[in-house]
Amino acid sequence: MVLLFGSSDLKIIEIINFFQKNFRAFLAYCASKIKIQV
Repeated sequence: MVLLFGSSDLKIIEIINFFQKNFRAFLAYCASKIKIQV
């Protein structure tokens, strides 16, 4: 999955940490983007 790869490595780490802490919200976001039922 592409996550703002033009940003600095630290920014990418912050994004990854955020999604790890909010994994259920992340899954819901992905599901809404690809329009599937979870």
